[in-house]
Amino acid sequence: MADQNTNVLFQWPLVGGIDERTRVEVADPMTSLPLLENLRQSRRGGQTKRMGYTQRGTNNIASAWHLTARGKTPLAIGGADASRLYAYSQTEETWSEVGRIDLADVARDSLFAASDGTSVVYAGDLLHVAVGQKNYLVAVVQTTTRAYGALYEADTLTCLCPPTALGSDVPDGVRLVVQGASVTAVVSTGANIYGYVATIAQLAAGNAGAWTQFTIASDCGIADAFDADAIDADAWAIAYVNTSGGASDVTVKRVDGSTILETATRNTGGATAAVALRCRASDTLWLAYSPSTTVGVVGYDPEDLTSVVASGSITGAQGNISRLAIAIGSTAGEGYLV
Repeated sequence: MADQNTNVLFQWPLVGGIDERTRVEVADPMTSLPLLENLRQSRRGGQTKRMGYTQRGTNNIASAWHLTARGKTPLAIGGADASRLYAYSQTEETWSEVGRIDLADVARDSLFAASDGTSVVYAGDLLHVAVGQKNYLVAVVQTTTRAYGALYEADTLTCLCPPTALGSDVPDGVRLVVQGASVTAVVSTGANIYGYVATIAQLAAGNAGAWTQFTIASDCGIADAFDADAIDADAWAIAYVNTSGGASDVTVKRVDGSTILETATRNTGGATAAVALRCRASDTLWLAYSPSTTVGVVGYDPEDLTSVVASGSITGAQGNISRLAIAIGSTAGEGYLV
């Protein structure tokens, strides 16, 4: 007989798993078990330890916005303005503020080099475009000799369609407009305003010849005194100072692809030096113009330029106005004039 100080080796086949049907006093422990505590029968003939956890002490983080980890260190972003970074110490069992998070991160990268090697880039426009599950950056730039258009992959800045010359004239100004899955580069040169339209799919495939030229206007009165914006997937709009020299010296056009759908003029009451145009889809197409030190504002029905839904003016500007911009507000009918 073995005494209490003798180690006895048992061979336990672990073949039966848990048997809760048989009464404990008559069950054979070599073939089944009535209960497993902190063990799991993951396969026949073997058991694994049930993993557990130990609750750690903690202190609250004010307004925790996001939880993550780096390696084995839990991290949290919190604070009233979501600008503070916290790390959890497993030895101290507490959260500690370890730094601040910048609300904006800006980096400079070189995107554009004109193919002729001699032009100097001094103005341009850049738009983010989402098509399906992919994100792109469309660029149009104004150089000392001509305008160029290009397409990049948004996340890696990989050039998908190299800089391509848009026409052969020296540009006065450039804008970009996205309409559905197409993009239009608007280029003014002298009295002419041209559009160069291409689909994102064509440019993403590296088709540099996809840009198709069409004429938007031949009566542009002031270099770079124009603006353009998308209305919806079916149309976009452009406004420019025309060559009439009269009171109605601002022209607004609604465009679908390369087709001019509608044209309207605006009586500005004086010689206009700058225009701005922005649209909220299915809401209002806002136009701002600046004769002298007064700024006029008018809202059009984006589906009908003959229908004016709002108008007004702002007086008392400091000096003659040379440039305007409109930012669409967060609620319907709201906008900001800069």
